[in-house]
Amino acid sequence: MAADYSRRLPLLAVGVPTLIAVASAAWLLAALPTLPAEVTVHWSVTGVPDKTAPAALALIALPASIGFGLLVWSVLRRPANVRGATAPRILTAAAVLFATVVSGGVTSTLIVAARSGGAFPWLLLAGTFVLGAVLGALPALLLPAPPVTGPRESVAVAPLPLSGSERVVWVGRAAPSAVVTGVLLVVAGLIAALAVLLAVFVTPVLLVLLIPALAAAAGSSGWRVRLDEHGALIRGALPPMVLRVALADLAAARVTTVAPVGDFGGWGARYRHGVTGIVTRAGEALELERTDGHRLLVTMEHAAEAAAVLTALLARAHGTVPHVG
Repeated sequence: MAADYSRRLPLLAVGVPTLIAVASAAWLLAALPTLPAEVTVHWSVTGVPDKTAPAALALIALPASIGFGLLVWSVLRRPANVRGATAPRILTAAAVLFATVVSGGVTSTLIVAARSGGAFPWLLLAGTFVLGAVLGALPALLLPAPPVTGPRESVAVAPLPLSGSERVVWVGRAAPSAVVTGVLLVVAGLIAALAVLLAVFVTPVLLVLLIPALAAAAGSSGWRVRLDEHGALIRGALPPMVLRVALADLAAARVTTVAPVGDFGGWGARYRHGVTGIVTRAGEALELERTDGHRLLVTMEHAAEAAAVLTALLARAHGTVPHVG
């Protein structure tokens, strides 16, 4: 089953979108000599043409479609990022739908509209969405479940030995792995391509739709973690965000593992099922449980050491730490 998943994932997440994008680009290139220098690229709500641009600009949909498929594949190819089959199938279906609508939809709309005198092809565009939904259903039928990573479990750690008067300050960083950094670069390229598509073919006003994507990418860039006798301080630069857990409000510090897609639906500052996550990578994470039951997870290296420091500080505050020296 694991081999089937690894073999079919690139075919469905990258191969199918690439085939759709290349076929759409080839159709556009073949049609360019027969099209006017400027074609209608936008219509009013009543279907009246109100904006023109060179048809060749639609070729930017080719790298955008392939890039989105590569992004999905890079995220899903590591079993540590996912739990279960639902998220991989939805994301792979989204890659196919994206390529069908962005590459196939834009290309067919421009060509047909140019050859019909600028009339907006409503039925064609609707058919593109229907076709994308049908093709997007293929992953749900053909993509097997990924290797099982098991449910998330929390593990308690032994406290760091402290002397009675020893002051402890621990500083760490929740930074993205090389894989996540590469994903962020792809996301930046996709955002740039989508910005061009929205500004040229739709309306610049819709650029505000890219703000959530920019915020998610920035939230994955890195966080600083400081632990001392006051508790935990987690600070992000982009966006400027500070999370504090006072030692008096801390019930326990543990170590756990996080699958970004399976547990939180992605990277960045997240909230799901009553758990806040600072997710910059897959794998080891510091888990802070508050006295009110709320939990905060921070993916980072040396999470066990951080949990040991907080466990020791918490125990000393309660007078239960064995003194050393």
